[in-house]
Amino acid sequence: MRKDNFHTRDLFIETLVKLGGEYLIRSEVSTEYDIKFKYSECNFMANVTNDSNDVVIWYPNWYSIDLGDDETCEYVKNLVNDLNYVCKSKFFYTTHKDDNLLRLHSSISFQLLPNIPNIEEYVSGKLNQIISDQQWLIQKMESLIEQVLLSVEHDYEDAS
Repeated sequence: MRKDNFHTRDLFIETLVKLGGEYLIRSEVSTEYDIKFKYSECNFMANVTNDSNDVVIWYPNWYSIDLGDDETCEYVKNLVNDLNYVCKSKFFYTTHKDDNLLRLHSSISFQLLPNIPNIEEYVSGKLNQIISDQQWLIQKMESLIEQVLLSVEHDYEDAS
């Protein structure tokens, strides 16, 4: 059996430093999204080990919607589910009954190999992709929410 000598976590942290990203390691032994870092004014979490080439980056809690707004929540949930077929990033929503919010999160997964030319550009591209997809989704949601509100206002005016 072949045992590969991975250095993915070390390479990822080294790349973050080169990109000017601030990072915090929660625990040297944890494998649960233990690297928190800031890139382009956004707060991310990453799960990266030296046991494989896999990198999973999460962009948590970047948008919230009041759970009391049932119609908007349903539109957003459906939009998130539909967009997961077309975006490179994956979108998730969680409901939090304690603060009555639907929260949105994104993630992106990729392999980090030491022989990738210009690793900084490669990792930066992945991070920029998740930010770009998030911004695109926000624009879609806000446009959709505006349409719903205009429709509600129009229905209200017709009822008067």
